Amino acid sequence: MKKLLVFLCALLSLTVFVGGASAITVGNDITDRPVLDGATNIAFIDPTLAFTSAGTLNSWSFWARVEEGEEIDLATQIYRYTGTDHDWELVYTLHFHGTGPFNQAYTFDVAPFSILAGDVVGWWFGGQGGQIPFSWQGDDEVQWSNYLTAPYKNPTVGDIVSFDTAKWKRSSQKREYSIAADYNPVPEPATLLLLGAGLLGLAGFGRKKPGK
Repeated sequence: MKKLLVFLCALLSLTVFVGGASAITVGNDITDRPVLDGATNIAFIDPTLAFTSAGTLNSWSFWARVEEGEEIDLATQIYRYTGTDHDWELVYTLHFHGTGPFNQAYTFDVAPFSILAGDVVGWWFGGQGGQIPFSWQGDDEVQWSNYLTAPYKNPTVGDIVSFDTAKWKRSSQKREYSIAADYNPVPEPATLLLLGAGLLGLAGFGRKKPGK
């Protein structure tokens, strides 16, 4: 009976660990929203869409809308705050380029990328203007780079991009874009301890006593 209890506790520990490692989505519903941006060579961040823990990026999802014969020229991105005024470091960028038409939801698995807690979802539009649709409804605090005086033409990891957060806070605009990222969070220390206890329990269950 005692061995059975040890086995059940170990199995529960492993189950909790596996459940805690499931993917989390950071982003909005991927739907065809009514508005497209007109600005070109512009970067966006959405501090509302922040990764709450460290982890590993798995995939991107977004809705792309591009007319037939037009080019898709966008990148999904991750930004990390530098701690200096409105400066954010571009730590991840994945460029998508091709010829339309595109008008549906797309999901792309990606090579694992390490995320830190506090990193935020971002994106970039090149010379074709907006291609991920948005709506004016929602609570997202979307911020963008100054495309008028500083066009952002070639996003490169390590770039420091300034987003005019002060100006945005004076605006009544709220935007919600059809973009999301999936990631696996790093297990918390308590979960790792629980896993260790589970493994020890399984080891103890399978070990025979001397002379038995």
